[in-house]
This record gives sequence, C-alpha cells and structure tokens, in this order.
Amino acid sequence: MASSEESNASRIVVIAVYSEPKQVSKMRAIKMIMRQLVK
Repeated sequence: MASSEESNASRIVVIAVYSEPKQVSKMRAIKMIMRQLVK
C-alpha cells in the first residue's frame, strides 16, 4: 500500500508542476506530499 501512496503523491507533484509552473503551486504540492508522507 505504501508504494501506491508514493506513486499517487508523485502523480500529484507532476500534475501540479506541469499544470501550473508557479513557485506557489510547487510549494503547495510539496506541502501536500509532506503531509501524506507523515501520515
């Protein structure tokens, strides 16, 4: 299950980075990933 969660997080990162190449969106994506990794 951990592997699936990691792939999901990576997908969110790629989508966020490619959809909106803004530093703010990147920071938001990173924060969301960190939260999921902590959980």
